[in-house]
Amino acid sequence: LEIHDDSVFAVIGAPADFADWLGDTGLAVWQHHLTLPVDVLVVFVADPSSINGSWATWTDAVLPNGAVWLVCAKDASESVRHAVRKAGHDRWADNKSIAVQGGQMALRFMQQKDTRPPWKR
Repeated sequence: LEIHDDSVFAVIGAPADFADWLGDTGLAVWQHHLTLPVDVLVVFVADPSSINGSWATWTDAVLPNGAVWLVCAKDASESVRHAVRKAGHDRWADNKSIAVQGGQMALRFMQQKDTRPPWKR
């Protein structure tokens, strides 16, 4: 999930064993509340329809060059992508996906470079 030593990250809706399968995050700071600044936000999505109502809250806490990882069941990944697009969040591009524990998929969304403040491109 690209959490590095200099990262500040937050997690929403994680299963109890998330810290175990995340592994060593080095010097990264796991922020247990959703306030600025967050480099990486990991959200476990059980219901893609919940994305629209929460997206602004999630992305407001993420730095302009940060990432939102949406973790969902592998067979729900297209529904998650569609939910983000349908909600009109076209500034955020899905630019990477990885397999994670338990048959789940993590989709990385980042602000498109041309929509970021100039100093964060």
